[in-house]
Amino acid sequence: MYQYKHETEVDADAESTFAWFEHEGSFRRLMPPWEVAEEVRADDSLEVGSQRVFRFPMGPIKMTWVAEHTGYKPPHFFSDTMVKGPFWSWNHDHHLIEEGGVTKVVDEVSYQVPFGPLGNLADRVLGGRLVRRRLSQMFTARELRLKRDMA
Repeated sequence: MYQYKHETEVDADAESTFAWFEHEGSFRRLMPPWEVAEEVRADDSLEVGSQRVFRFPMGPIKMTWVAEHTGYKPPHFFSDTMVKGPFWSWNHDHHLIEEGGVTKVVDEVSYQVPFGPLGNLADRVLGGRLVRRRLSQMFTARELRLKRDMA
């Protein structure tokens, strides 16, 4: 299992920041412009059991990703787990920690690359660069969008 963590400081309280994540369209706004993803369905909430379904190209085929929200404690936490998609497992925890009117958004992703031992070997040979580099780029873009929207 691999881990990835990204922290973003937002000049807003936790309630406002959490409300931004719950706002319709926030997920689409967080998608980096280079990610060509089509949102198929999105429930109106981040509450446990709600889902978000999207498709994105993976070579010549379209891959479906289904994320289900598995934790919900406003305004400090929500989480989602991939129930269908390209990874063997994927969990994304979102922590919102407020201090002095500033909120630190801590994204923690744990994932298992596909193809079992072969996928792990390929990831090790490449130094974990494929997924980690893409995650780093994606979360940097998300950070910029969130900071702009909350300013």
